[in-house]
Amino acid sequence: MKATNAEFARSKREVFKSSYSNHYRSGLMKLLGVLDFRSSNDQHKPVMDALKLIERHKDSSTTYLPLGETIPLEGVVRKDRMEFAIFTPDKGPKRVMRTVYEACVFQALRDRLRCKEIWVVGADKWRNPDDDLPDDFEVRRAEYYEKLNKPREAKVFTAQLQAEIRAELGALDTKPPKPPWVTISGKHRNGAIKFTEPEPQKEPKNPRKLKKAIRKKWGTVALIDILKEAAPRTGMLKALAPVGTREAIFFGKSGELSSNRRDQQELSVLALHLLQTALVFVNTLMIQDMLADPEWADLLTDEDKRALTPLFWMHIQPCGEVRLNMGRRLQLAQPVPQEPDPEPAAA
Repeated sequence: MKATNAEFARSKREVFKSSYSNHYRSGLMKLLGVLDFRSSNDQHKPVMDALKLIERHKDSSTTYLPLGETIPLEGVVRKDRMEFAIFTPDKGPKRVMRTVYEACVFQALRDRLRCKEIWVVGADKWRNPDDDLPDDFEVRRAEYYEKLNKPREAKVFTAQLQAEIRAELGALDTKPPKPPWVTISGKHRNGAIKFTEPEPQKEPKNPRKLKKAIRKKWGTVALIDILKEAAPRTGMLKALAPVGTREAIFFGKSGELSSNRRDQQELSVLALHLLQTALVFVNTLMIQDMLADPEWADLLTDEDKRALTPLFWMHIQPCGEVRLNMGRRLQLAQPVPQEPDPEPAAA
């Protein structure tokens, strides 16, 4: 049975709330305490006030924000999130859901950072937009506008932009393009525009030859050996918190995770991402070693290089019985960093 639009929207909101509360909130609150956000436009004052509000209550564990607080909603919470953010009890005043409101504030902040309506003190990419202007901009404003071929009046600029958009939309309406992979019709049940998935392009021969040469040189490599090679070269194990054995081992069947607990599923997927990253890292080292040979470097064409990817596993043994040998290493050009000897204990 297909879920209705309301059911889908409700499920999407629950996932949104859970992802924020269980994963993103901790890091975002730390950033909020470190970064200094500013805005030169009073139009965005509600977002700035909302940031101060959630920072005041960052250590709170209550479901709702306090009743005595002035909580900015307009210009902060999107209309499609408003019903989700506000709880209306049978009796008493409406309450604002704390975690949902926080997530909405960070979404509003993200949107304004992207266009520099809000900026970060001391940042580079997200710096004060006034710092992007030349030092002599105020003196030579007319000259700069002329070089950019832009009008100085905002209304003239927006009018030209609107006219250009109307002209292009009109051309699309009267004579739409007709590529073979798209059809426009009111008969489609799932929308008027239907895209036909293109046929996958064949992989060039030389990348396939390179992968076979990698397997010939290093043989079939157990997946655990990929982790063994990636760990000392990247230091990734130092960033992992120790966990119990039962929590660290995950298995699945028919492509599905074995647990239905959300926290275990999230940890399982993160572990799979780590495994994939290690595979890509070691494959990249293998490719670099092969391309260091002028014979291979000269053989690959531009088309071959575009098709080259380190995400392949034809040389990998993903499962089965494996005898782990920590003293044996893959012969790679990049050496394994040596751990410094521990300092002798004080007498």
